[in-house]
Amino acid sequence: QDVLDYALEEFGYSGSYDHVVSYAMPLIGKLLESFFRVEDIPDVEGTFRDRYEVLRRALVNINAQTIFGPVQFNEYQRNNGRGAAGTQWLPKSSISTDGAEQSEYVLACVSPLDQANAGMVIPSPSGLSCNPGSYLNGTLIEVEPALLGTKCSGCPLNTYTSVENSLMQCNACPSESQTNGGWLMRYEETIAHIKRYGNNPNYISAAELFPEKLNLDSDINAVVDAADCIVLAVPSAFLSSTLEPLEVSLKNKFVVSAIKGIVPEKNTIIGDYLHDNYQIPYKNIGVITGPCHAEEVALERLSYLTVACEDVEKAQWFAEQIGCRYIKTNVSEDIYGTEIAAVLKNVIAIASGVCHSLGYGDNFQAVLASNAIREIKRFVDAVHPIKRDIKESAYLGDLLVTVYSQFSRNRTFGNMVGKGYSVKSAQLEMNMVAEGYYAVKCIKEINEQYNIDMPITNAVYHILYEKISPVIEMRLLSDNLN
Repeated sequence: QDVLDYALEEFGYSGSYDHVVSYAMPLIGKLLESFFRVEDIPDVEGTFRDRYEVLRRALVNINAQTIFGPVQFNEYQRNNGRGAAGTQWLPKSSISTDGAEQSEYVLACVSPLDQANAGMVIPSPSGLSCNPGSYLNGTLIEVEPALLGTKCSGCPLNTYTSVENSLMQCNACPSESQTNGGWLMRYEETIAHIKRYGNNPNYISAAELFPEKLNLDSDINAVVDAADCIVLAVPSAFLSSTLEPLEVSLKNKFVVSAIKGIVPEKNTIIGDYLHDNYQIPYKNIGVITGPCHAEEVALERLSYLTVACEDVEKAQWFAEQIGCRYIKTNVSEDIYGTEIAAVLKNVIAIASGVCHSLGYGDNFQAVLASNAIREIKRFVDAVHPIKRDIKESAYLGDLLVTVYSQFSRNRTFGNMVGKGYSVKSAQLEMNMVAEGYYAVKCIKEINEQYNIDMPITNAVYHILYEKISPVIEMRLLSDNLN
């Protein structure tokens, strides 16, 4: 109550729950003292600098009861269910009725609601184009991390995407900085939806998007021309038609493929297709592989990605761009092996889905996966014979997550086919592309020149393209596995 009374007396309005941040600071200080005492670390400054993650995890465990209710931080270091209050400079006239001049500023603790309702609040956006993230404090520009949603990720500390503003002391983002990413969208309606609602209406709609950071465009030439690095994430069956209108050269771009399929018109993997048709040097072609599903990335669950490129420095650079708190990255030189393994694991996942629909249990699925990784190794070693460890995450891990995960489109597709759906009806109901359907036909044709033993791939091909009964084909397959 003392805090509420103080706010009313000092600022002329009653405080809110969010002022608990100020009240809770002594409690947090005590908890930090306990942390250093238990950990027996005398170097406080060094711990904040070098052991920040350990300290952050300790703060996550805070659960203090206050007169305002519980103070408990979530994994984003925010109080659960509450907006973060901040100490900021704002016009005295916005919080006082004593006739203060607009140019008078006071230091006040404000909640998000107060910021939204004030006439002009620093660092709230205003008519003077001051973006969130910086505010005037004497002669310094200070930063409130919780408000850095629009901070330019490519700029150094205390620079933002706003224009220079002498009143609020904001710094302009350097002209050479690349602050936004381009995103090619097929439909203008989708672009309008994302700009208005901040989510994709067609895929993983629960994931929050930030339109101000995205250059959404339906013109492929505009998107490609503005970019130095291109990420391809369209189904392989539609890659040719997607790139057909492209007039801008890709020769000097770094092109990264997140496509797990084969271009059906050419029977080639994506890397070879880009090299042969767009004259992109192999050193400028990268491949992203899992094990990783987009759904779990959207849920911020710990995920792992491998970036492969003949130029390891480029792979490392790209890995650094996509890595974050919940995405760990590795690099590899094996663009052929990682890409072909990613294609084959989708075929195997279809077989897994068919088996599941027919009542085969976990025991059989384990045998299927064990045989599958050996089948992948035989094919990859024949097509591109280099030294590789097939047990690494980019190969075995990617296979396992695609075979077992509830998010696997190819497993879902196989499950539907095994239950009696036609290929067409399964595709229509899923409203997503199962790459394995197109890939198995291409792999079957490529294997005619290698004659590799591929019983699982052959079984999937027989079911999808020769209309063999899934029951009969899986029974025959089970006799050939060991």
